[in-house]
Amino acid sequence: MWQLRHPSPRLALPLAALLLLVSASRSQLDPVACKAAKKELAVVTKSAAYEHRVHLFDAAVNFAFTMAFPLVDAQMGVFVQDDLEGVRNALDGFARDLQESTLDVSGIVANQIPQILNQAFGGVLAGVYLPPGFLPGDHGVLDDFHDKLARQQARLVKGLDKVRGKVASGLRKFAGVELNWIVVPPDIAWAAGNGSGALVRAPRLEPLDVLVAARGGAIGTSVALAGWADEAQGEVLVQLLGTDGVVHDSRNILPQVDRWNATFADVSVNPVIVRVSRGGATLAERVIGIP
Repeated sequence: MWQLRHPSPRLALPLAALLLLVSASRSQLDPVACKAAKKELAVVTKSAAYEHRVHLFDAAVNFAFTMAFPLVDAQMGVFVQDDLEGVRNALDGFARDLQESTLDVSGIVANQIPQILNQAFGGVLAGVYLPPGFLPGDHGVLDDFHDKLARQQARLVKGLDKVRGKVASGLRKFAGVELNWIVVPPDIAWAAGNGSGALVRAPRLEPLDVLVAARGGAIGTSVALAGWADEAQGEVLVQLLGTDGVVHDSRNILPQVDRWNATFADVSVNPVIVRVSRGGATLAERVIGIP
């Protein structure tokens, strides 16, 4: 049987030194300094959250401006393939703006963390436990910041759903076109402390986050799509499938600035399953109904 033994003298000395190091590291986190650092971090995240609201407002303005062009055509009774792509491009820009906004403001917070630690503790805490609130998952300041950004983005996306109904109604009335779209909002980036300062943990990019389906008028039945993909890794294969799994159309597309987009005309299946893959590995698969 195994028996618990006292460590040998050779092992005891290194273990004692390690325990002293851990104890000394913890003792450096003065409670008063921790409180001051947490308070200052809260000020920084509040300011960054406001900046995020500004970014979201800009995203909404950009979306409205881009959408104006196809809507003007629709009011004149005309809606062609370029107009469908205009709707897709407006949503594409919206998805890109949401992604960049969360990365930008998380970067603002991350850049400030080393200064906060330096001010509170006289330097960054390399190799030392970080104060409460500086790591995601500890229910502290950075978690609250992340959750607030998510709520702000969710409100804007909810507003976009209301806009979708009005746009669809207008196209049906003026151009005789039925429209449906799906936008998958990006995850919120994390700002996080680490041993030497801070970093931003970018979320996984959605390989397929914009789907637009339309039927009627001059466009027949068409689907316009977009998503994220690393252009350095080459082309992605975009396929349209029926619910029976049969591929009805496909195209190889090279992303530009890490975004790809495609338009398929004369779509013969409804609903249509869109599959994005590379090298035989499926990156994303979503379904959209054509009204």
